Amino acid sequence: MRTRIVAVLVLATRAAALRRRDRADEDADRRRVAVAFWGINRSLDKCWPSIKARILKPLERVGAVSVFFHTFDVKTASQLLGGVAAVPGAAPELALFRNQTNLVAWEVEDQAAFDATADFRAFLRARRANRLYDDATVRNLVRALHSLRAVTEIWTAHGPFDAVVYVRPDMHFATPIDAARVAALGPRELLTVDWGRDDGLNDRFAAGGPVAAAKFGRRLEKL
Repeated sequence: MRTRIVAVLVLATRAAALRRRDRADEDADRRRVAVAFWGINRSLDKCWPSIKARILKPLERVGAVSVFFHTFDVKTASQLLGGVAAVPGAAPELALFRNQTNLVAWEVEDQAAFDATADFRAFLRARRANRLYDDATVRNLVRALHSLRAVTEIWTAHGPFDAVVYVRPDMHFATPIDAARVAALGPRELLTVDWGRDDGLNDRFAAGGPVAAAKFGRRLEKL
């Protein structure tokens, strides 16, 4: 009887060790994915169901997802068709991400303080020379690229990651992200959408390996 009991215990111990090894192998195979939100919160409450269902959920099926965000502390923002309107701001964004995501790190920046120290002159000269957008739109573009760079510095400080997805909190997604393709990207590969490029890169969404994603996120340094 003692021999049988010992044999059973040995077999059970080996089975448990194999299960732990399988779980460890499975965890090792799961990709570490950073989802980085940037820009001001204009309409996250309306866009969140699509972001959760079509961006976060598919990514969670292929990897361990960490969420980061950078935003400004504004209460109003200019609108696409002109004028200024109230926006929800940073507090609701922080509350939602804390309650419904694996929020790792974030920053809310004083936009007035940023404007006081930012040098918009070169961008405004280029705008006037090329007859591009009005001055207010150019300033918003610089702020947006600064926010993109800031969230890039945040996620890189908490890496390493196998893949990075940049998402605007005011974008509604009609179709799910191809999470398997994102998880399979190499370090220097980047995916952007093929619309809204204006002879450049679409500035609303991107997914890539960590090297390419960091370069995408730091584009302001190249302008």
